[in-house]
Amino acid sequence: MKRAQKQRFLAEKGPEHAYKAYKFTKEQSSNSIDPLRTDTGETTTDTGQMGAIMFPGRSVINTDSKVGYILRHLAQSPNRAPFPPITQYEVEEVINNIPNQKT
Repeated sequence: MKRAQKQRFLAEKGPEHAYKAYKFTKEQSSNSIDPLRTDTGETTTDTGQMGAIMFPGRSVINTDSKVGYILRHLAQSPNRAPFPPITQYEVEEVINNIPNQKT
């Protein structure tokens, strides 16, 4: 009985059933992350897309921001950020030397 149910389940068509079939037949000791669904309903195994799905807003580090804007904002409200005196050049140097992060 179980074998017939399994064969019928795997024989059903459509992306929904293919995803379920993968989950059903996947090895339990696999170290990989299961495929995820995108906003369009497609499944993906691309690590970049999977990272964006699991960690929205955290996959890309934007280092092209204008440091001058941040420093002006801090100067207008000095009580909100009790930092030691630092120059714009020092901040830009640190930002430019940040290594690329893997997602």
